[in-house]
Amino acid sequence: MDIVAIICVREDQDYLTNCLVHLIKNDVSYAIIDNGMGEAGRAVIKLSRFRKRLVSYTELPFTGTVELRRQLEKKEEVIANLGADWVIHLDVDEIMHSYHEEETLNQAITRVAHEGYNVIDFDEFVFLPIEEEYQNSNNGIPRLHWYYFFQPNTSRLMRARKRCSGLTTLSPSDIGWGGGHRLYGNEIHLAKETFVLRHYIIRNREHAFTKYFRRVFSEAELAIGWHNNRIGYPRESYAFPSSDRLRMLQNPKSRAFDRSDPKTLHYWQW
Repeated sequence: MDIVAIICVREDQDYLTNCLVHLIKNDVSYAIIDNGMGEAGRAVIKLSRFRKRLVSYTELPFTGTVELRRQLEKKEEVIANLGADWVIHLDVDEIMHSYHEEETLNQAITRVAHEGYNVIDFDEFVFLPIEEEYQNSNNGIPRLHWYYFFQPNTSRLMRARKRCSGLTTLSPSDIGWGGGHRLYGNEIHLAKETFVLRHYIIRNREHAFTKYFRRVFSEAELAIGWHNNRIGYPRESYAFPSSDRLRMLQNPKSRAFDRSDPKTLHYWQW
C-alpha cells in the first residue's frame, strides 16, 4: 500500500534523521513542508537515502509566529495533490507503530484498511530524556526509557486516514477545533484498535524552555484558546518529574506500553 506521512518542519530538524529513518524502515514515504527548517534540515532530505522516499517538497515561509491553522491548510493542500492510498499527519518529533511486535507501520495500516476502516486513532506516550538527552542517532527509535501516557480525552489523535475518504483536519468552525488531531467529515470509520504515537517532546530540559517559554504563537489562535497548555509556565516548571510518576520501557524499542495511569496534563502542568 502507498502510504505518505506529511511533515511540517521548522526549527526541529534535530529530529529529522530519526523520523525519516523510521518511516523508511516502515515502508512509508513522506512529504516535507519547509516552514523555515534551515540548511541543516534541507541537507538531510537531499541525501540519496532520504531523497528516494521524498514524494513532495513545498515551502511555507515562517512569519515569526507559530500558525497552526496555516500549517494544516498547507498539509491539506499537499494531501489533495498526492496519489497515496493513506496519509499520516505526523510531526517530526513523533514515531508511530502498532502494538504488534515486528509489524511495520505499512503492514499495520494495510491490515486495518482491509478490515474496512478508513481512520486510525493513536495513543500518545510522551518520552522524557531523564537519564540521557535525545540523540538523532540514525536508528529511528531513540534510546529513551521513561514516559507517561497522555490522554486528556479519548479518540483524540486521528492521525492516519484513507486519502480519498473525504475527511479533513480543518474544522468548519474554530470552536472545538482539534488542532490537527481530529478529523471532520461524514464518513469516519474508526478502527477498533489504536496504534502507538511516541512523542519525543523535548531533547533536554533547556530545549523545553526554549521550545515553549520563548516560542511566539499566533495572536489570533491564542485569542480563541489554542496553545494554552504551552504558554505561561515559568522555567522551573520544566524540571523533570520524579521517576515514580512515570513509566519505563526496559527496552526502548519495546511495544509493551503501560496505559494504566493516563495523564490529562503535560508534565510541566503537574
